[in-house]
Amino acid sequence: MAEIKKPDVPQKVPPAALKKNDDLLMAFIREKGRVTSMEAAKALKVSRPTAYRRLNALVKLGVLKIEGRTKGREYVLKSL
Repeated sequence: MAEIKKPDVPQKVPPAALKKNDDLLMAFIREKGRVTSMEAAKALKVSRPTAYRRLNALVKLGVLKIEGRTKGREYVLKSL
């Protein structure tokens, strides 16, 4: 795997709001363009519910946006 660059995080997101795997998760999404919760779970080596919670927390922080519904749901980085 190529070296993953740290993603830009919107200025309004306080660093304390990010968890330990969030940088890795955002870098993975930047590399792939869009991910499902299952892809995120495999990349982070966590359960799918854990990946789902982290993805949705980043959506609430305004870092990610959701495209699609239910099984077709994908997460992408918001444009800065």
